[in-house]
Amino acid sequence: MKRIASRVVVLLMGLLAMATEGTWMTASARESRAAAPDVSISTREIDLGVIGPGEHARGQFQISNSGQGVIQWSMEEPAGWERPAGKNPAGESGASPSRVDVVLSSLRERAGSGEHPVELQIVSGRNTWILRRN
Repeated sequence: MKRIASRVVVLLMGLLAMATEGTWMTASARESRAAAPDVSISTREIDLGVIGPGEHARGQFQISNSGQGVIQWSMEEPAGWERPAGKNPAGESGASPSRVDVVLSSLRERAGSGEHPVELQIVSGRNTWILRRN
């Protein structure tokens, strides 16, 4: 069984770390003059453990604005991951945090040696995005 999840933890750490630095995730306030927006991520790491063929693991984090106004956030897939045509994962957060659910699934049904394809599903509100890596 390969430790696929360790790579996803690094992937998610990268997404979340970049979120606070503003490289992959950007935030802006709309009609807020009192204070600047302040992006907060509930966790910097999600350990999905080890998954084998046909298995999946779940995690969750929240994106919120501890400043004033509403922030708009988005994510981009890292190198090596493919996203079907469509929009990048994105959402808005104000005083209430946006919940982001993450599901990592093995796309191989039987045991075998070597790397195997995986799918990362990201869900926030009514929006769902799928990333795949072979």
